[in-house]
Amino acid sequence: MARKTNYSFEKRRKELEKKKKKEAKLAKKQERKEDGYVPPDPLDGIVPGPQPRAGFGDEGDPLLENDDEDDED
Repeated sequence: MARKTNYSFEKRRKELEKKKKKEAKLAKKQERKEDGYVPPDPLDGIVPGPQPRAGFGDEGDPLLENDDEDDED
């Protein structure tokens, strides 16, 4: 008769690897914090307010065209 696979051992091994990886990540994060590392601001350089639209404001802009001919009712 074949031996039954020990899935609990494999599961425990995966949990230990995950825990080790998590601890390494936290240690690295703590090391950066101690060194005075400040992550860059993701919003740095973003100008609030309406932004120019690509292709608009040029000749042939449908929003700037004046259709005075159609206004005669």
